[in-house]
Amino acid sequence: MPRTIMMPALSAGMEEGTIGRWRKPIGAVVVRGDVLVEIETDKATMEYEAEDDGVLSAILAGDGATVPVNSAIATLLLEGEASTAPAEGAGPSVPSSSRAGFAGPPRAEPEVARTRRAAASPLARRMAAQRGIALEGISGSGARGRIVRIDINRASQTAVAAPPAVVAPPASPPVAQPQPSSHHDRQGEEVSPHLYLNARCEVDALLDLCARLNEAGGGTYTLLVNDFAIRAAALALREVPQANVLWLGKSTQLSDNIDILLHDVAAVDGAAPILRHADRKGLAALSAEVRALAERARAGTLTPIDCAGGGFTVANFGAYGVESACAPVTPSHGCTLSIGAMERRAVVKGDVCVPATMMRCTLSVDPRAVSGIVGARWLAAFKALIEQPLRLVA
Repeated sequence: MPRTIMMPALSAGMEEGTIGRWRKPIGAVVVRGDVLVEIETDKATMEYEAEDDGVLSAILAGDGATVPVNSAIATLLLEGEASTAPAEGAGPSVPSSSRAGFAGPPRAEPEVARTRRAAASPLARRMAAQRGIALEGISGSGARGRIVRIDINRASQTAVAAPPAVVAPPASPPVAQPQPSSHHDRQGEEVSPHLYLNARCEVDALLDLCARLNEAGGGTYTLLVNDFAIRAAALALREVPQANVLWLGKSTQLSDNIDILLHDVAAVDGAAPILRHADRKGLAALSAEVRALAERARAGTLTPIDCAGGGFTVANFGAYGVESACAPVTPSHGCTLSIGAMERRAVVKGDVCVPATMMRCTLSVDPRAVSGIVGARWLAAFKALIEQPLRLVA
């Protein structure tokens, strides 16, 4: 079947992206690594590369269209596949039974791709909706005439200065009032509801094991507590797969793979890499890949493919001395794990009070995708793995 290309999450907080420009027309032969489309966010314009060989059989979101993360933007007919009748509104397909069949003149974009909204950044679009300002007629000062935040501010000032009789009514419907149980961004827009679950994990056994493994490695690797935490998160998702869920706006989808977004190694522009198949990697391999991704994030060389997808987020704030944190759930994910700093505390064991090294962890859950009970089961599995670290090297 044709592969559906989804709007990728290019940064940890990205909720939607705007199609800047398609670099391939419908009917074009595509080779893995070819740049398909430029995607604009509030922070940057990034190039999205093809992940498979094939032919671009349909474009579902044209230039200037703003699309939520994980929504379809195009379809790719893979090599050796013949075209089938497209779904309603999905645009034309290109028949092919072999690689040679991919060649052919580009076809016109479907009607859905030609119907475009005014080109505007996601932030500008939200601001305009909240202030009742129509984007049509506003001259954008951004790249290729794109409307940005400063243009909305100017339009707001003009509307205030104009006599009431000539102020146009809002072109957009009023924004729904946020519910008390939801979180909100700086402009007051409703985001996802959150549920927070806390646990304190004793990590003395983990610290001892980490030191012994590093000594046995003779300098060939250096394991960190964060490596153990990421592996524990991945193995806990194996035990409780219902926590590895994507929220698609109106429905949920279980993730096929355990791919973890590493929030704490995000690049300067906010792009955070994905550690793919995290449950299949041993500690040494996992540690090496996390370090490599962190170096690429600092160097600014992460690609959209590095940051696309994922179903679960880990954010370690402990290195900054933060005792605990409640990070918001990454858009489209079901859960985000926040890890705090380790600290020595007095712990009661039986009838005796003894010192122990404790690490506080908070699981942020979007209850539309993951129930509180499922989140509690996952956090219990994670805590058990952290406190019995030999299970992480098995």
